[in-house]
Amino acid sequence: MRPDDRYRLFLCGDGKGKDLPTSPRRMPRCQFGENLTRARKEMGWTKADVAEFTGIPTSNLGAIERGEVSPCLDVVVKLCALLGADIGDMVSMD
Repeated sequence: MRPDDRYRLFLCGDGKGKDLPTSPRRMPRCQFGENLTRARKEMGWTKADVAEFTGIPTSNLGAIERGEVSPCLDVVVKLCALLGADIGDMVSMD
């Protein structure tokens, strides 16, 4: 890979690249943890309740809610299904 290739994003199918910015910029932040906390509390559930139904340890749920870790897709699906929440709404970006 040539050094200038690091700044090209190749789009599927057309084979043409799109230049990426060379300087860092603020990336949107996923609000899944905040949305999880809100939805859980609206249901009147504790983290222990959610842990019991999903098998996800309460310590992991707390870390997800605080935004310290990003859950894998399987965990996101499991939590959204339990809460009856739309995945798109739960992973909204700021």
